[in-house]
Amino acid sequence: MGKSAITCRFVFKKFLKDYTCTIEDFYTNKIRIDNEMVELDILDTAGMEMFRIVRDVNIKFRDGFMLVFDVADPESFEKLDSFVQLIKQHHPDKLMPVVLMGNKVDRTADRKVSHEEVLGLLKSISSTFEVSYFECSAQSGLNIDEGFSTLVRSMKKVEHLSKNRLSSRKDRKSPSDPKLKLQEPTRSGCCGPSKHKRSKAAPKSSGCSIL
Repeated sequence: MGKSAITCRFVFKKFLKDYTCTIEDFYTNKIRIDNEMVELDILDTAGMEMFRIVRDVNIKFRDGFMLVFDVADPESFEKLDSFVQLIKQHHPDKLMPVVLMGNKVDRTADRKVSHEEVLGLLKSISSTFEVSYFECSAQSGLNIDEGFSTLVRSMKKVEHLSKNRLSSRKDRKSPSDPKLKLQEPTRSGCCGPSKHKRSKAAPKSSGCSIL
């Protein structure tokens, strides 16, 4: 369906036709979002289908998700529901950032997943996820950068909302405490938050999984 091809197109700016999946592939790419440099940690789970425990652990510790299906392969679209349920299971109380990517739109004559089906899925998950949708092509590069940029913006938006809610709760508990401060968010990496401190000059970092 092109998970690894999409990742490699974004990271290396080229299309890899022949690619051998491992259990997991981890990439880091720096991108500029709204005049701010962001370091995006990307976990490509294309080789995890047979390693559910590894996949589930990594889903638990990610900040956002890119769900990929092949518009010429209805089975890949149907499998998205299982990933949706996994994200809900591991993040039951959080509005998770999700970007849905319909890959291989350059194969117009081979399309088997209709726009109506995609819209139906988007409507069904819009109340649970901060969701966006792009039709893309890893081969041509169509909407690859746009998909990742939107995911980063969604992660920043959700993080901001979460910090505001936390601040409101703490203010209600200690309204007279002038020293009350929020803990600086930790860096998200391959297997969860890292305890390493980030210098002021370093780009902010977010972690996502490609499912």
